[in-house]
Amino acid sequence: MSSEGANAQPAADSTPISPVERRNSLEKHLQHRPDPQDLKNRHILLDTTAAPSLQSAQQGLERQRITDNLKRGLTRRPEKEVLIE
Repeated sequence: MSSEGANAQPAADSTPISPVERRNSLEKHLQHRPDPQDLKNRHILLDTTAAPSLQSAQQGLERQRITDNLKRGLTRRPEKEVLIE
């Protein structure tokens, strides 16, 4: 078997790119980027008005609120014997 395994990386393209080509490429990619609502629908962008530095804390608090509500609901659930009767 050769020393070039399945994990071999292709050689990087070192062809120089002119500033005009680079600008045109960037403009082309920017024209085809998805709109923010599409990214929110795909859960790539968060649908929130919180500052980015607070979004992690907001997610943690939301998860904790859901967990607390679930625990509260489970404690109020009737016992198995009551349901069977």
